Amino acid sequence: MADETKRIEMQCPRCQNAYNIDVPVRDFEAVKEKKGIVTISLVAPCGHACQIFVDPRFKYRGGQAADIVLGASEVSVADTSKPATNAEEDNADMVLRIASDIITMDARDHAWIKSMGAEEKVDIAELALVTGDKDAAKGIFVDLAEFASSIDDEEFAAAIDERVSKIDLLFRPGESIDYAAVLDEVEQAVCGDAANREKIKHLERLDAVIIDLAVANAKGDITNKDLEYKKERLLRIKERLG
Repeated sequence: MADETKRIEMQCPRCQNAYNIDVPVRDFEAVKEKKGIVTISLVAPCGHACQIFVDPRFKYRGGQAADIVLGASEVSVADTSKPATNAEEDNADMVLRIASDIITMDARDHAWIKSMGAEEKVDIAELALVTGDKDAAKGIFVDLAEFASSIDDEEFAAAIDERVSKIDLLFRPGESIDYAAVLDEVEQAVCGDAANREKIKHLERLDAVIIDLAVANAKGDITNKDLEYKKERLLRIKERLG
């Protein structure tokens, strides 16, 4: 229908106030088919001009650039009385957020990683992150940091340690790490032994990460070359997961 709209919850990038926006579905679908991710420009009730990113599933992903312009009259204050997501959903969101952040860093540093001969190790670490195997990912990055230090490349070691610090956000205090067991789980996923439902979840997470990389590129956080390089490697991981 011409008048059909889809409600999206977003935050003003400047003041972080939450709002709902009603986006025309027909316009959104037309842009989505061409670009994958849609940029929407609007002036929120707080008075700030906002440029936001929305993925093909109508999920808010961050801010900048413009495909559709909405007036303040088409924006309403978000309902903060809705129930919070459960712990499992919160954890899944955090896993995806951390994975996206680290994979974006890997994209930015891909020349460095390639020069260290660490591309395959980083691919495995990224797969571990996407599948939620934080301990396996941490083990790989710790090994890379130690190797960088052993050849006196302290700058690269510090960059890798930054990734480890992000992964540590996913650990509970006192949580033990069984690297061997988790690596076995990752290998099973790669070999196609994981449950189909889990595969679908992991493939969806990879798609979300690719969208986040496109957002980072649009913001200028990573170059076109960084984006294309990392996107190609992530698509290879998708093929391995089947």
